[in-house]
Amino acid sequence: MKQEKKQRSQNLLNKNDVVELVIDNLGINGEGIAHVDGLTVFVKGALVGERVRAKVILAKPTFVVCRLEQILTVSPHRVAPICPVYGKCGGCSLQHLSYPEQLAYKQKMVRETLKKVGGIDVDVLPTVPSDTPIGYRNKVSLPIRSVRGETKIGFFQPSSHFITPIDACPLQKPEINRVIALMREFLGFYGGAPYDEATGKGDVRHLVVRSVGGKTYVTVVLNQKTDLRPLQKLLENALDRYALYVNYNHENNNVILGKRTEFLAGDCEPIDLGGYLADIHPAGFFQVNDYIRDKIYDTVCEKIGRGKVIDAYSGAGLMTARVAKNCREVYGIEINSDAHASAVELKNFNSIDNMHPLLGDSADVLPKIADENCAVILDPPRAGCDQKVINALKALSCPIIYVSCNPATLARDLKLLDKRVVSVQPYDMFPQTTSVETVAILE
Repeated sequence: MKQEKKQRSQNLLNKNDVVELVIDNLGINGEGIAHVDGLTVFVKGALVGERVRAKVILAKPTFVVCRLEQILTVSPHRVAPICPVYGKCGGCSLQHLSYPEQLAYKQKMVRETLKKVGGIDVDVLPTVPSDTPIGYRNKVSLPIRSVRGETKIGFFQPSSHFITPIDACPLQKPEINRVIALMREFLGFYGGAPYDEATGKGDVRHLVVRSVGGKTYVTVVLNQKTDLRPLQKLLENALDRYALYVNYNHENNNVILGKRTEFLAGDCEPIDLGGYLADIHPAGFFQVNDYIRDKIYDTVCEKIGRGKVIDAYSGAGLMTARVAKNCREVYGIEINSDAHASAVELKNFNSIDNMHPLLGDSADVLPKIADENCAVILDPPRAGCDQKVINALKALSCPIIYVSCNPATLARDLKLLDKRVVSVQPYDMFPQTTSVETVAILE
């Protein structure tokens, strides 16, 4: 055993070593993976089948991280990234991989994660593609900062507060990119000092934009009160339908939105979302890909049953409303008061008598209303379901549809629920990234 350890230590790669590698897999963050003398080697930007030259930047006893120096043999699936700041802003990680291969990668990732984390060996269906791999996002949140006297609007680089400035993002809808340009014009010519994290001074902290149902919702997050009337005028001249909100966040933290949001100007009428009148609050959760959202909702409505349904993490209530069309009663549980208010508005706008929005934590509410005769929709945040929710559902034999944005917590929760997995279907809610939405149907 000692000799084996000694031999292993002699084979370790060291920092600044330059090595040639053949990539045999992609990791959960889209990085290329190679194996050398029992070591797992990660190379960001490399693709399966490529022979690359890479430099060691981090060496550990069981794994090594390398920086890609040169591609010696190029994968046939490699494509040119469409974004000028790809690799810098941290938003995308798969733009260099062809779209069909992105879909295959996500199917494989879901299958392997279910098996590795949850011990669930199940066939995973092919990933449902987005209608477009670019220009699909209906929401963006951008920090606005003063850096050495210069105004920067962009994305925080991974694990940092360094901003990569952008003029536009190719993943966003055109209306959103238009608002980014208008905000830059407002800050440059009309006032509103960008926020300075070092001093805590400045006016404007974040820009949050959502474009859905033909209307663009613009929320400016302020550190202190400032005159937004010039921005209002710019929006009036550039957009057909818009709503301008102001949110106040005076805290020294990483949270984007503060607790107080006010409507300032624009169109306050509801929008049409697939035949349902709705209004989306700036703080409410809403899926970022309209096409995939509707695909998932169609599947849930088809599979969930016709009796009593509980939508355990219901957000603004759109899926709850759509399910109500085909079931006897549906209860939507939501902990965020603004999202809950949107769900109540949606119910009233559309006169949906069998839809019952409930404000509260699913961990507390669901065990009180779930029974053997109900069906349950789970669409939790990335952290997955609360243990109280899991415990309540384990005691029941009701069917469950689990909609997940995190394969790892999906696998964990499916293992804990200990029910038969009927089907698993990935959906490409987030093209050009490693993120994937998954729908699992349980009996």
